[in-house]
Amino acid sequence: MSADGPRSHALVAEGALVGIAAVWGLTFVMVQDAIELLPTMAFLGYRFVPAAVIVALIFRRRLRTLSREGWQVGALMGVFLTAGYILQTLGLEETTASNAGFITGLFVVLTPLLGAIFLRERLPAVAWAAAAV
Repeated sequence: MSADGPRSHALVAEGALVGIAAVWGLTFVMVQDAIELLPTMAFLGYRFVPAAVIVALIFRRRLRTLSREGWQVGALMGVFLTAGYILQTLGLEETTASNAGFITGLFVVLTPLLGAIFLRERLPAVAWAAAAV
């Protein structure tokens, strides 16, 4: 088997996933450190306003062609995402970074379960088994 075989690609992919998970986990510690120095809303403004401007500049052509309904749906999603970031960052003032990461990570499990309960979506048995673990 060559060095570029399937096993090599799998190891690279697994390493990338572990690295991404580590960086994601570290962001809770970094945010907690940042909000000790800055008010929560100022920190979030410094974090997301420049990002929004950059994204708007990069995708300005697509944004111009977006329908009214597209803008409305996007705005609604933005409201919920903004509320989530505000609440999560405020929560980091009251708990540890590890608790915040654990609670946030629960969304991966809770989202399909809530979809099954409230939207009557049928989940495969493997999803129920994964949630139980």
